[in-house]
Amino acid sequence: MNRPAHDDRQVARSLASLVEAFRRVARLSDRGWIEERDHVVSVATGMPLGAFNPTFVLAPPRDPEAAVARIRAFYARAGLAGEISASGDAADAIADAARSGSTAPPSRSSTTLVCSRSRGSGSTSASSTTGRSPPP
Repeated sequence: MNRPAHDDRQVARSLASLVEAFRRVARLSDRGWIEERDHVVSVATGMPLGAFNPTFVLAPPRDPEAAVARIRAFYARAGLAGEISASGDAADAIADAARSGSTAPPSRSSTTLVCSRSRGSGSTSASSTTGRSPPP
């Protein structure tokens, strides 16, 4: 069986569409908000499951540790679980920073990292937690 061809432009368009779909959900929610900085887009939709409150790491951030700290603070303010998605070079840049984070006990505002390495070189995942506080 042949693997489908990988077209980076097509993948980028699909990702941009997914990010925009979550932005729209957040804009319609009374508990939703969006934070964008340094190639990282965090979206809180107000839904209680992490998969519905994603952070997309679109490219390697300049300071991965600071980016992960901002992501954790974002979900802690929301009081929601979140999921960090990254692939390729962005995954390489952020995976170690996400693994080495907080050792706070699990809470409603935990974050889960989902990374896929560059084209078929495996995948990795890590979990981290943050404390819970009210939204800003």
